[in-house]
Amino acid sequence: MMTPQRTALHLLSNRWNSAITEYALSAAMALKGQGWRCVFSPLGDSPAESRSVGLGLETKSVPRYSAGGVLEVSKLLQDVKPDVIMTYGGPETLLARIGRRLNPGVKVVRFRGHEVPEGQLFFKERHRLSHSHCDLIVTPASFLTEILRPASTCPVETVTLGVDAEKYRCRDFDVSRSRDVVILGRLDPVKGHKEFMKTFATILRAWSEPSWRPRLHIIGEPANLSVLHLQQSAAEAGLRLESELKISPVRVANISEILSTAVAGVVSSIGSEIICRVAEEFLMCGTPIAVSGAGSLNEVLAEPGFGISWSGWSDSQTAETLDGFFKSSFGEAPATRKLRADQARRHFSYEAMGQRLISLI
Repeated sequence: MMTPQRTALHLLSNRWNSAITEYALSAAMALKGQGWRCVFSPLGDSPAESRSVGLGLETKSVPRYSAGGVLEVSKLLQDVKPDVIMTYGGPETLLARIGRRLNPGVKVVRFRGHEVPEGQLFFKERHRLSHSHCDLIVTPASFLTEILRPASTCPVETVTLGVDAEKYRCRDFDVSRSRDVVILGRLDPVKGHKEFMKTFATILRAWSEPSWRPRLHIIGEPANLSVLHLQQSAAEAGLRLESELKISPVRVANISEILSTAVAGVVSSIGSEIICRVAEEFLMCGTPIAVSGAGSLNEVLAEPGFGISWSGWSDSQTAETLDGFFKSSFGEAPATRKLRADQARRHFSYEAMGQRLISLI
């Protein structure tokens, strides 16, 4: 006798194409890959709506996630009849209480991916009250799980973000290795571009390898930082454009090839990074990473060969260690990169995320 297909309804009130949106879409794709029916219900006319449609998810948008949206959400719950409701923000978590009244057997899973104000007055009390109807709280990082557990009446577990293994795959054996050290992500001060340029300039001034010389390649669309700002920071650091620094302020089509053939990936963020998608993408492509340690970046270094963190190091120690790291990374054999990509797939693929979610729900 065949096991009936289970259904997960993903409720997402997020208005922006943020890391929370990324996690919600990944969770839906991960469960869909495990044979679940996934109904994705983003806020109407949001980036998540168009992305959900583009990914081929069954998309049923909600015009508003507020008290005025009670009737729409009630009808959605009656039509879909989910086994599990997954919520990604406060408004939809509150509305998920309706699901309990309509179907007492439904499980409510709340994703928490924001920084938690540990010392904030009455945080634990508010958290317990607003999540009293939840069966499980999921976070993307172990450090966040440990903060939330004492404040929760239901289990709190870590489910690492999964990425598309078909899109992000090792191409190092197909094409020649570049000399680029790559920073990938939106142009925003929190990403630490300016700070890393100074470190990179220090590395170049002491560079002793005559056969090749690294170049910093920054890829990302402007957000709160313009290309002009980056160019000014480069001039202050003493980096020459094109020969020592390349800026690509666009979405690139051949992203897996660029990531696969980079000398190394760098995630230089000075804040945020609760969800470390870019770090995972480098590793899925077989490329070692150097990270600042912000947020949960150190947790991405799940295997000894994944890379290094310069968290807590002095400027001189960081530059000296990264110098050696880049030299050893440039000389890596394709087999080493392929092994790293295989290991990363076991940690960070949709398949790994889906299996982890199913084990909990």
